[in-house]
Order: sequence, then structure tokens, then C-alpha cells
Amino acid sequence: MAKFKVLMTDTIFPDVAIERRVVSELDADFVFAGSKDAQTLKKEGADADAVLVVFAQLTREVIEAWSKCRIIARAGIGVNNIDIEAATERGIKVTNVPDYCFDEVASHAMALALSCLRRTVLYAKSVKSGVWDMNLGRPIARICGLTFGLFGFGHIAQAVALRAKAFGMKIVAYDPYLPDSVFSSAGVQRAADWDAFLAEVDVLSLHAPLTESTQGIINAKALSRMKKSAIIINTARGPLINEKDLREALEKGVIAQAGLDVLESEPPAAGGIQTLENAIVTPHAAFYSDEAELELREKTARQIVLELTTGEPAYWFNRPKK
Repeated sequence: MAKFKVLMTDTIFPDVAIERRVVSELDADFVFAGSKDAQTLKKEGADADAVLVVFAQLTREVIEAWSKCRIIARAGIGVNNIDIEAATERGIKVTNVPDYCFDEVASHAMALALSCLRRTVLYAKSVKSGVWDMNLGRPIARICGLTFGLFGFGHIAQAVALRAKAFGMKIVAYDPYLPDSVFSSAGVQRAADWDAFLAEVDVLSLHAPLTESTQGIINAKALSRMKKSAIIINTARGPLINEKDLREALEKGVIAQAGLDVLESEPPAAGGIQTLENAIVTPHAAFYSDEAELELREKTARQIVLELTTGEPAYWFNRPKK
């Protein structure tokens, strides 16, 4: 009988071979749940020492059914699909992988911004349909000199700033939690006032974590502060945007366009915001490259090995504050 049981709740990857290989360093049974419903997860996790999760919802109900679990390892940066409070109360360590896809997400955000600014998706679709007309894209502003705004100025946003600078754009960032030195060392203007920041930017790219204070922060009121020509890019978390308000703003011309890799509900319902001509929606793919996926999967499973052998995972999200 194996010493440990490791449960993998779900996956978006082609297989579970990498996770199984890393966990094989332990004397452990590796079990794939095969279903994300609460009853399955409660049952399969009841005797698990470790749980590896991608997108399954780990609610308090599920977590409280686990009597042996020592670690929940999330394959990703965000942990909003895990009830952190419930896990912490039960002494379960939660880990993520906060450092694996900076370049990929930054490049995807910039790709969405450029696609909106240059109307490349509209042009490509029209040519495929037999229409050869550059006037369909009007108006198009010169990119050099536009103001690129960043909400949140962590590692990914800083990588976006480098890319936007290369196109001659002015960079302004709003992040009330960082010292001035972070902005000055990056050569980026710090925005002190939220409303003034919204009014100034031509492109607004979101890079903030999802918290109680940031959920729905891009709503009808915020959108009304922005230029009619403004573009919103979101490669962070879907619920940062009130999607109903954004859709109405796009339909009524309150702002011009949106480039979204994340949505409030994924995948979107038929007839959702993805159907609008002035919205480009990609399927939560900003994190992806072959190399990033390999790094993510290796590092996620490695946290379980570290916990069950040393008691000290490298990316302990809910580590007690000293």
C-alpha cells in the first residue's frame, strides 16, 4: 500500500503524464478524479494527502470533507477557485505558480491591443468573406503617441509596459499598493487618481488580482469616464469587469473596443459578448506556450513533492504572516 494519495481534480492539458511523473518520486497513488462535481471531489479527496487542481471549484463544502489533505496545489497564478479561508482553517497549505508565464501573458495582452488598434481581425474576416475595403477599419489612430494605461503594475504589467514603449506609446500605471520607486525605475508615469487615469488612457490593460475591492471595478461608472475611442484589454481575471456593463458600453459606443482573454463565465453562453464586432475574445489562452505549460505543470506537481517530503513548498500562498 502506498504511503500517500495524490488526487488531481481536473485538467485542460492533453494528459496527466507530467503530473504523474513528478509525483512518482513519492511513494504515492496518483488518482485522476475525472469529474469536477462536488460529490466526486469530496469522495475522492476524503483520504488524499494532496490535491492538484486546475479549474475545479474547491468550495468549503468540498474542502471540509477532506480529513488528511496537507496541500492544495493550483496549476496557475490565481487561486480564486479555492476557498482559501476554509483551507487555512483546516491547516491545508495552498500553493500556486506565480512566476511561469510573464512573457506569454504580456505578449498576448499586447497582441490584443494591437489587433484592436489596427483592426486586424475585422480586416481579415472581411477579406475572407470577399470584401476588399480598407475603409471598414476607420477610424484608426496612429499608435505612436497614444497613452497605454495599466491597472496593476506587477511583473506582467511591467513586461507589457516594455512592449508598449517599443511602439512609442506613453505608459501610465495605476497601482496604489506599490512604492514610487517601482514606477520610476520602470520609467512609467504613476497615476494617483483613478477617475483621471480612466479619462486619460487610450488603451486600458488590466493586470490586477481579483479581490473584493477589484471585482467589477470596470463597471458602467468607470466606463463612462473613458474616451469613446478607448480600448479595454483583460488578460487577468474576468470578474474584474462587469460584463453586462461592458457589453452595453460596446453596443452604445461608450468605448470603442475590447480585447478579452478572460470572462466572468467561461466558456461564454451563446450570444454573449464574443459575438460583438467590436470585441475580440480568446479562450483563456494568454498563459499558453509549449514551454510555459511544461513549466506550470512541473512546478505545480513539484509543490506536492516538496510538501510531502520536506513540509516546505516553494510557493506557499496562504503562509501565516509573521
